[in-house]
Amino acid sequence: MDEGLSFRREKGPPIVGSVPNDPPAEPIDLLLVWVYEPSRRLPVYANWNAEMRVDPHALVIRAKPMWGFGPRPMFDEIRYEWPTIVVERFRLHTKPLLLIDIEGRLGAAHFFGRDRLRRGLERAGFKILEMPLSWGWIAPHPVPREVLGEEVERLPGCVVAR
Repeated sequence: MDEGLSFRREKGPPIVGSVPNDPPAEPIDLLLVWVYEPSRRLPVYANWNAEMRVDPHALVIRAKPMWGFGPRPMFDEIRYEWPTIVVERFRLHTKPLLLIDIEGRLGAAHFFGRDRLRRGLERAGFKILEMPLSWGWIAPHPVPREVLGEEVERLPGCVVAR
């Protein structure tokens, strides 16, 4: 071994976290969600198909088939690190949908508890844009630029209507 190489630190402050993007040890919240995938021809709406970890300024959504039943989601992990998030709700069912980017296409994460979701997103530091109730069932809708205003630059492109 070369005497000039050493991996021991002799001086200096302690190193906290080896990688700056490491998630904190404890998430702000951990939620079960159903992810609407734009690439699926016939989305299967079930109770949930993923787990969403709410961290400071980030959402990490990992595929998790419900009790081993139903089709496996077509994604392994989705990271949402935009500073603003759009929440959409429909008149037919008022479960909130978080509009998310899935490989450049508009997708959504449905959650079954509106207040808990809002508290988690606020604690994580997201600016929340809640859209008025609209007609629909499960497919998310892109939002017009005029409605988003200045926040257009703080959202993924697929969320903004062309």
